[in-house]
Amino acid sequence: MVKLSVVVVSMNSEKHIQRAISSLESQTFKDFEVVFIDAVSKDKTLDIINASNLNKVVISEKDKGIYDAMNKGVNNSSGEVIYFLNTDDYVSNEFVFEKAMKEFKEDTALMHGSTSVHRDGKTIDYFFKFNIDNLVAGKFPAQQCIFYSKDMLKELGLFNIKYRLAADFDMLCRINVFVKEHECSVVELPFSIGYLTPGGASAVGNLGEIELSSVIREYYGDIPYVCWLFPKRIKTFFRNILAKTNTLEWYRTNISKKRGI
Repeated sequence: MVKLSVVVVSMNSEKHIQRAISSLESQTFKDFEVVFIDAVSKDKTLDIINASNLNKVVISEKDKGIYDAMNKGVNNSSGEVIYFLNTDDYVSNEFVFEKAMKEFKEDTALMHGSTSVHRDGKTIDYFFKFNIDNLVAGKFPAQQCIFYSKDMLKELGLFNIKYRLAADFDMLCRINVFVKEHECSVVELPFSIGYLTPGGASAVGNLGEIELSSVIREYYGDIPYVCWLFPKRIKTFFRNILAKTNTLEWYRTNISKKRGI
C-alpha cells in the first residue's frame, strides 16, 4: 500500500490545531507522516505540534503565503499521496485514511469524497463531482476532501502562489486537463473525508470571488466568466445594502431560511 503524507500549514493556530491533530492521531491507518509547515507562530502552536504522537516533520520559517507553505509541505514529504488539512478543520472519523488508501491505485491522479459542515445544529455533507461542467460553474471539491498524487502535483509545478485564495481551484483546473492527457483515473469516495470550519481563508469575500473568476476566465473563456461573476456581484451588492441598513439578520431569519437559502 502506498504511503500518505498529510500537510498541515499553521500560523498562530493554538485555538484549533489540537482538534486537527487529534483527528490524525486517531486514524486506524498508521502508515502516514504529517508535514507541519509553520509560519513562525508566536503562540503555543509549535508546542502543541511537538507534543503530538504523530510521525512528523516540523518546519517553522517565514513563507510567501498559504500556497507557498503548501508547496513546501509537498517538497518535504516522502509519501506518494498528499492530503492537506487546515488547522481549523479535522478528519471526519478514525477510519477515513484506512478506507481511502485502499482505493488509491497506480493510475490514480486524485481521490475525493464529501466535505462535512456543522451548521444550525445539523451536519451537512457537500459533494461536487470533479468534472468540466462543475469547474466551469466554479464548483469543485473542497481541499479537505481531496487526496492528490504527489507525482502529478510535482509535474504540474505545484500551486501557483500568485493566488492568495484560489490556487487550489487553479490546480483542479490544471488537473482536469492532466487527467485527460495522461488517461489517469479520478476516484470518488462514498463517504465524508473532513469537516470544514465555515469562514476559512478561501471563503473570504471579494478577493476569493475575484481570483476564482479570473481562473474561470483563464481556462474557460469570457462567457463562463460572466455567467459566474454576474450573479455573485448582484448577490454581494444586495448583501452590502442589507448590512449597511442593519437588516441582514432580519433577512436571514425571515427570508433566507424560509426559502432554504
